[in-house]
Amino acid sequence: MRVDEDKQIAHAMEFARTAHDAQMVGYFDDHVMKVYDKVRTYTSCVDIGTAALLHDVVEDTEVGRAEIEQFYGREVEEIVWCLTDEEGINRKERKMKTYWKIRSSGASVLIKLCDRWENVTRSIRTKSKHGDMYAKEYYTFKCALWSPNVCIQLWNELDALHAQLKEKNIWLPKAK
Repeated sequence: MRVDEDKQIAHAMEFARTAHDAQMVGYFDDHVMKVYDKVRTYTSCVDIGTAALLHDVVEDTEVGRAEIEQFYGREVEEIVWCLTDEEGINRKERKMKTYWKIRSSGASVLIKLCDRWENVTRSIRTKSKHGDMYAKEYYTFKCALWSPNVCIQLWNELDALHAQLKEKNIWLPKAK
């Protein structure tokens, strides 16, 4: 990376860590960095890496879109905006309103798939109840975001992870 690119990534890391730590200490290291690392296995684009670091900042913290654009430019701000949930009365409505934005940007699709990969992986590892939620919404998620020849390896990984969720029924209460 060029020096300017190194500085942008370093700034985005610190910016995201500070913003998330104000909400929930540890979230940056537990989730954001894992999404960023996964994204970087698929692309070396600095703006996409930056957006991966910032993918939950507008949705989960007090940071606004204008701040993202001011520090990182319009392209990064657009990607982050595409990943930011819309308003809705429940999760299903929010997600359905948001999927069209994600689908409008190849970079957003990549980051969202890496985000979902990390969430499902963590659910399997920790036996979290969120596994049930991700399993139940996977068909809709895939129908909304899948495109031929786009992120096929990631989709295959997600399919395999969801097969593990179903096979192990890790989110279901154990029979007494």
